[in-house]
Amino acid sequence: MISVIIPVLNDVQGLRRTLQSLVPEKEGHEILVTDGGSIDGSPELAESYPWVTLLRGEPKRAVRLNEAASVAQGDILIFLNAGMTLERGWPAEVQRVAEQPGFTLGHCRLHYDAAGPGDRVLEAFAWVRARLLRFPFGHQALFIRKSSVVGGRLFIDMPALEDVELVRRMRSSGRVMAAGVCAVNPGDRPETGSVPRQIWRELQLVLGLLRGRTINELQACCDGGSDQALAMFVQRPEPGQVKTWLNDLMGQERAAALYRRNVEEVLHTAQTAPVDARAYVFYTPEDARQEMQSWLGDSCMLIAQQGDDDKQRRAQALDTLFELGVERIVLLGPHCPAMQRHHVAAAVRALREHDAVVGPTDDGGCYLVGFRREQRDLIVGLEWEPDGVFSELVSAFSSAGVRHQCLETLKDLDSVEDLPFNWALGLVQE
Repeated sequence: MISVIIPVLNDVQGLRRTLQSLVPEKEGHEILVTDGGSIDGSPELAESYPWVTLLRGEPKRAVRLNEAASVAQGDILIFLNAGMTLERGWPAEVQRVAEQPGFTLGHCRLHYDAAGPGDRVLEAFAWVRARLLRFPFGHQALFIRKSSVVGGRLFIDMPALEDVELVRRMRSSGRVMAAGVCAVNPGDRPETGSVPRQIWRELQLVLGLLRGRTINELQACCDGGSDQALAMFVQRPEPGQVKTWLNDLMGQERAAALYRRNVEEVLHTAQTAPVDARAYVFYTPEDARQEMQSWLGDSCMLIAQQGDDDKQRRAQALDTLFELGVERIVLLGPHCPAMQRHHVAAAVRALREHDAVVGPTDDGGCYLVGFRREQRDLIVGLEWEPDGVFSELVSAFSSAGVRHQCLETLKDLDSVEDLPFNWALGLVQE
């Protein structure tokens, strides 16, 4: 038996396409849909098919894939993105390849259901990458034997490229083999003009891995995924350098511990929000990468801030995200524990209909600011005074004719007066 595992997050149309394509050859096989908190009807759609098993989990894709792989009953596991379909005859072909001596990982041929020349170029490059360099990617329908799942951990939890990291590990322990059927992807990939850029990114990624570089080192320059980003600006939590206004009240160590806690809470909120957006942390100072990775791990993309002042660092960070293909950014402040996942989700949804979104705090600041690429210069040019940034943003948006939405007002934590709101943290003692 083959277990088909389909991760989905707010892609009901893609899921419908995939499930419908499986109907003719579903008999004798297991279909698992693992949902990361969709609010667009994806779970309900999966439940409407009696032969589909729905698993509900957190938004982190790797975690959901591991959970599905652990409970799957099939001898072979094949992973399909929502929207992907397989060519007729796939069960027998996948079974045949998986039974070959030395097999560790299999993949299908990449095909786009669009007729443009750029699609054919990408398909040809994928053939070279997968067959000659032995580096297939997730949109080629990767499949493995269930016995490869050790300790319930097949995919490593990381903000992106978990499929590439899996291939990197599997190719070192056996043969990567191609099935003679196509994995058909929807034709909503980037337009033809971006084909050279996409090929260049994939080539950078593969060559970097072949030279021994890690996935984390390559993520920032090779990420070509979601066009939405959740970003934070974070300092190294060094006592005496963060939340200094609390030093006299609780001491430098406790103030730094409170800062760490706030950052961790906000980052967790961002990572578990039901949105298709990746988390980026822009940290300072530049030489703090090892400490930041030790603190925050691989759960987000870490990028050093660059520039001589706040305005330059902000501009550099935004330009970095835009170079990665991001179109919509939500900046999250690290001082508002009251911000919840539904606030982040509301901001991402607002940017579908508006050019900007602001989450105000009760002291005149903001717990989040979201905007599109077109507002880059306006955002960079603001002064960002902590106690007046909300009015500054709204005034600037109104003057420039930027359509914006304001979310509910929340309680902030950036002054001594705010501390009673946060006694429960256990870091301040009366």
